[in-house]
Amino acid sequence: MHERQVQDSILNRERQIRILIHTRMNKIITINPETRLPRSYNRFTGLIESLLVKGQIESDGAVLMAICEGTLEDALRMVKSQSVIVFSPSGEKKTIDEITGENETTYIIGGFAEGDYISDAYSLGKASSIYKDELTIWTVASEIICSTERRMGLI
Repeated sequence: MHERQVQDSILNRERQIRILIHTRMNKIITINPETRLPRSYNRFTGLIESLLVKGQIESDGAVLMAICEGTLEDALRMVKSQSVIVFSPSGEKKTIDEITGENETTYIIGGFAEGDYISDAYSLGKASSIYKDELTIWTVASEIICSTERRMGLI
């Protein structure tokens, strides 16, 4: 599951999820829930390149995606969550339903080819793990979304 699949989720259609992407270069990308990301890799790459150059992507007067400077802490202030969970293979092992049991939680999922968070993510929330090995971003996101949709009675 990548950003497009998150945008297509029931949770997003019900406006119960918000996606922010924080990069290692201290950029924060916000994605409007109405945004439908391209399926084609080349079109997606072109969209991101345009976002980096222009600072935002608009359609019919609506901002679909925007990028700004900011730390991970700045991104967390933007979403005003009640709690933060940092996913990490070294975190406390729990079931996904135990982790997603609260409303207004921000989930931080690292997306690194290798290594760990370079920001102090672990000081921002409880480190948790749902599996004994590393998982892909889309696997963790899919588990979070499905568990939350079940808990909220959306599916």
